[in-house]
Amino acid sequence: MSARTRNRKLYVTAIAAATAFAIIAGLTITGDVTPAEPAPMVGSFTGEYVDGVPVYRLPSVNVAVSRTAELARIQQEDRLAAAADRARSPAVVAAVGAR
Repeated sequence: MSARTRNRKLYVTAIAAATAFAIIAGLTITGDVTPAEPAPMVGSFTGEYVDGVPVYRLPSVNVAVSRTAELARIQQEDRLAAAADRARSPAVVAAVGAR
């Protein structure tokens, strides 16, 4: 049996086990719970139509994030961009072409 076939069988088995677990966990957790009522409409009609579709004004949404996480993401993007620039530099292109 090749490694590729073995990996594929392992992958399919893992997905099947995870699916079965999710179904069983969902049945035991939500088995006695009654369905929730639909959420109330929170948008207010503006009286305008765009392309035949009514326009609603929705309440504002506040988003809070960790500033350190955002800074880490920006630094990672900068590192990746710098690495890509180095890979495209003339010295690297000349060295690769000389092989």
